Amino acid sequence: MESFIKDEILKHLIKNKLITKSQHVSVPNKSCLNNPLETMSVLGESEHSKNAVDIFYLDFLDRIFFKNRKQIVVLRKASSTWKDVISGVPQGSVLGPLLFVIYIIDLPDGILNMCKLFADDTKVIGQIVDIAKSSALQKDQDYLNEWSKN
Repeated sequence: MESFIKDEILKHLIKNKLITKSQHVSVPNKSCLNNPLETMSVLGESEHSKNAVDIFYLDFLDRIFFKNRKQIVVLRKASSTWKDVISGVPQGSVLGPLLFVIYIIDLPDGILNMCKLFADDTKVIGQIVDIAKSSALQKDQDYLNEWSKN
């Protein structure tokens, strides 16, 4: 049932062009390789044009999510002991990743530089060709700080 709901939500998002080009997870025709390949392309262009590049990374998954959680690994009839979860990405949900994409769907709207999203990881890439571009990167950091507070 969860798969059916996920498929219908995804169809709606695609049909109405609600998923940003920046997003690379839970999106058809994109894989975990697209994100780093697109980033490498920008780095190559910058190297060729002799421009500096600034990149900052953000991880929006709240560590509170992992508070008081434990995990166990089960394989056939064998299992590990329960361990505290201290970091990672929540697993086992069909709808979870897509719901997170919806949660951050507006995040790139205020970004001036290139933005790449992969699940809860956000990367902002700025080619620094002059002081205005450097200022734009700072504005992106300020925007993301406000966005995350809201």
